[in-house]
Amino acid sequence: MKTISPALHVIQPWGIACNLALGMCLSFSAIVCAQNSAEHEKPALLMFLESLDCGSIPPVSIPSKERCEALPDDSQRESAQAARDFCEDALNKLSGVSCRDIQEPLAVIEKLSHLQSWCLKTPGYGNLLLAYAAEGRAVDLSLVALATGENRETARFLSSVSFHDSIPFDFWVQSLASEGVNIDSAKLPPRDEPEGVRLASLFQLLWDETSLENRLHCMPRAGDDFRKCFEEFAPARIGWLALQLSIREVSLSACLAIAENTNGIPHDKQQFLSAVREHAREILEREDRLGGKMFADQVWMVWMEALEKANGN
Repeated sequence: MKTISPALHVIQPWGIACNLALGMCLSFSAIVCAQNSAEHEKPALLMFLESLDCGSIPPVSIPSKERCEALPDDSQRESAQAARDFCEDALNKLSGVSCRDIQEPLAVIEKLSHLQSWCLKTPGYGNLLLAYAAEGRAVDLSLVALATGENRETARFLSSVSFHDSIPFDFWVQSLASEGVNIDSAKLPPRDEPEGVRLASLFQLLWDETSLENRLHCMPRAGDDFRKCFEEFAPARIGWLALQLSIREVSLSACLAIAENTNGIPHDKQQFLSAVREHAREILEREDRLGGKMFADQVWMVWMEALEKANGN
């Protein structure tokens, strides 16, 4: 696998990136933290996300730290660093958004899907991170919202905005290429294989090659998240986090299926497992997605975590 090279050309023009990223940082800084009132935080967050919808913030490629430092021109490095500063701020702010801090979590969940769409318009290491961070926060908020409400209206809304491994294989390859990492297609399944299968193979390839370099350093640890991946170039760890996210997404789909077909999601473990097997069997048995086949006990663990967060634990 090719390492990062300073001689690589910039794939995205950086002429407007500095002022653009600065404006984006200021927009995201308007998100109020949990200690402020919900009625102040909700408009600030939605204002930023809605600015993406109306096209006022054009897409920009966000490089890794190594890629940024390798740029030969000072102005290019400054612009790239401004984009990185925005991405770091965005990752930090997204990690602090919870259902308890905002009055309309379902509106935020919907807008987070638009943030992910914005990220996917231009390949880049930071774009990949931020897209997964938006997806992960939306899935977590969805699970907590369902654990809090458990009604069919909520379930239908969440079904309409669920993500389901929505970051394409080709976007991964393009983002890695922007960092000087070229993937040998001969080592991966052909294009007619399901997208999830190809992604799983790509992640395994990244993991195998990274492990050969430094097995202890690359091992995922408790608490690893996308902010840690942003501090260093670690695509293998992003793949591991994407796999964990896929498990939560499938669990959300299974819980939504229960909510749509029953009067409420059971809190008793045995009743929950029976409900999952009755109403979500087809969801769990799919093998063509990133996480492959799942079991009812895995869904139960994800649901218990959502209930704990909903109860403020």
